[in-house]
Amino acid sequence: MKYLITLFVVTICLMPCFAQNSTINYKAIIKDDIGNVIANQEINVRFIIRKTTGNNFYIENHTTTTDSNGLIILSIGEGVAALGDFEEFDWRANNYSLRVGLDIEQDGSFIYIDDAEFKSVPYALSSADNLWRKNGDDAYILADKIGIGTQEPSAQLSIQDSLISSIKLVTPFFYTEGEIAFENGSKDAEYTFFKISNKQDRFYIAADSDLISTTDYENIFELSPQGNIITQGSLRLDNGVSVNEFSNDGTLSGNSDTVVPTESAIKAYVDNATATEIRKIAIPGSAFHLHRIDDESVDETKIFFPLTGGVNFIPREFNIISPDAEYYILAPLILPANNILTSVKYVFKDDFLGYNYRFSIIKNCSVTSDLSIIVNSSSFEINSNEVNFRDVNFLEPIDPDCSYSIIIEMEENGMLTNGGNTYTETFYHAIITYIEN
Repeated sequence: MKYLITLFVVTICLMPCFAQNSTINYKAIIKDDIGNVIANQEINVRFIIRKTTGNNFYIENHTTTTDSNGLIILSIGEGVAALGDFEEFDWRANNYSLRVGLDIEQDGSFIYIDDAEFKSVPYALSSADNLWRKNGDDAYILADKIGIGTQEPSAQLSIQDSLISSIKLVTPFFYTEGEIAFENGSKDAEYTFFKISNKQDRFYIAADSDLISTTDYENIFELSPQGNIITQGSLRLDNGVSVNEFSNDGTLSGNSDTVVPTESAIKAYVDNATATEIRKIAIPGSAFHLHRIDDESVDETKIFFPLTGGVNFIPREFNIISPDAEYYILAPLILPANNILTSVKYVFKDDFLGYNYRFSIIKNCSVTSDLSIIVNSSSFEINSNEVNFRDVNFLEPIDPDCSYSIIIEMEENGMLTNGGNTYTETFYHAIITYIEN
């Protein structure tokens, strides 16, 4: 039988339809040559989309059944493709026309209708630039760069606004998770992945890398709504050493460059330090003796001894000459080990005026050598025959393996030497102050 094919309506689906699927709706009523509708019959339909140059660009076939009114409704893009890919259309760059073929008897004999050029409506597909593609329930885009609020995007996704540019990730419950991942490299080779996420009232930064011993993302940073921060690594400012721990150890015994003590730790340390007792040791004049330089022998007749009234005198039979000096004054110190020397007060009087005397505290830490180390040394000029008082402050841990002494020397014209002059009002006295731990 000969059929008359009447195109009743052709509707090109606009954007609302395209947003659901990237197809073009096609409707037609099929009638025979005397105008009767061909109802409830299975037929074959072929769509050929051609460029205006005349070349076939895309062909797809459908098998469908007319309804009781002879109507068929098809979606171009959902048939069986015989040529090309419907997703590859660039509706902006080319002009296309549609040719429709019908095989009523399904014997392979198609009757074709003249080409109908796509006008403005099909190009609604190109209002999204026809860049979005479907892959099952997923969608993707092949554009180089996407701009929101800008016609000239500078990155794959550029968002611009005169007031606020924003991206919002929303999940319905606090225990659900919103995340953004940054993945460089491949797990098959070298790689480092970072992920930021919001989950269960916490903001996390997680890492997964071939540089660390982990097989999946592991949290390395955590921030609470109260501003509390937990980090698995070290914290370093632009300059200086890294810090990897805040410690409440009040002893500060670690002596570390990477640990910061808390306020309570510092308070405990200061409280313990100030709780230590300050003690004094008096070194009387009787402890000071003349020593010979050449053989270190002690002249026991030349000692500073206490008299009534607490003043220490010496029946002195030496004077100051140069260059034949033979003596110096020394007082050995017995100090409690593992404490800290903080000061010494020198109390002295000498009849020989106008010269500088050097008062030194020395220590010797070797049992095989006479080499001494100066702990503290100060010079004083004796310019009055009154009693002199001199305070010297310093800090020196008392080493249990060292011996300590006070030495008094003449700085300018030589050392103390045995002589014929006698000075009757000369004395030396010292008060040592230390902190007992």
